Amino acid sequence: MPGRSLRSPPPHDGIALVLVLWLLALLTALVATFAVTARSEQMQARHLRFGIEARYAALAGMELAVARMMDPDPRRRWIPDGREYLTVFEGAELLLRVQDESGKLDINVADDLSLARFFEAIGEDSERALRLAGAIVDWRDMDDFVHLHGAEGPEYAAAGLPYGPKNRAFDTLGELQQVLGMDYDTFERAAPYLTVFTGRPPDPALAEGPVLAAYGYPNELIEAWLQTRQAWSPDSGEPPPSTPDGQPYMVSPGSGTYSIASLATLADGSRASTHAVVRVGSAAPHGPPYALLHWREGN
Repeated sequence: MPGRSLRSPPPHDGIALVLVLWLLALLTALVATFAVTARSEQMQARHLRFGIEARYAALAGMELAVARMMDPDPRRRWIPDGREYLTVFEGAELLLRVQDESGKLDINVADDLSLARFFEAIGEDSERALRLAGAIVDWRDMDDFVHLHGAEGPEYAAAGLPYGPKNRAFDTLGELQQVLGMDYDTFERAAPYLTVFTGRPPDPALAEGPVLAAYGYPNELIEAWLQTRQAWSPDSGEPPPSTPDGQPYMVSPGSGTYSIASLATLADGSRASTHAVVRVGSAAPHGPPYALLHWREGN
């Protein structure tokens, strides 16, 4: 029986197999890349969605705080002394704080001694506190005479700054960062207790510790008052406590100019925060019931 001849496969068959395997590997890589990209875009879209939801929840918290401050019933009206209020809106947890601007230190009217005490109260040494206080007074006064521990044009020039003091009142707190000697860390620690919106000394009933220290109240009295104020509320059934200056603690809408901080947290952990200064009752007839004086989102 004649034998069959054994032939090797054509050389092109091996090349074809390699090409097929290479194309399969390429397609697998492309599919994997597409899957990763799609997953990434899905996560980004989800993050964006929840970020937007958190932002609008924080905005809703600000509106809620304004409504509470306008409530004619003192039992429902919030106390604008910086205490925290926790509530829920559309599944978002809201942490809200309302601080009456009249409880803050107005940098346009505070004297140098009060300013120096304030800076010491937030952690500055006495020498630096005096320099900052003097520089603030020289920034806002209308003359070119150097205040004690202060700074006028030559001092700014000697520090290499291309500007001098404004010689007019502060329009915003942000201007404080231009004052000679002021750094960002000090500004961040000081800003929550300062204002440019009142034009008068602070109300001790609504003031925080560093502001009370600025006006010479002893630490023991400050600590006792802050603890008493925090523990009391209009619906507690207890009579209002006495303020550091001996007056009864009146539950009222305050000055009508408030600093409102709103932090919204969603169930997935997404967060958004807003901070605003509003003046209630001074807006246009057909607009919102307040005028917006300052606005910031985020930390």
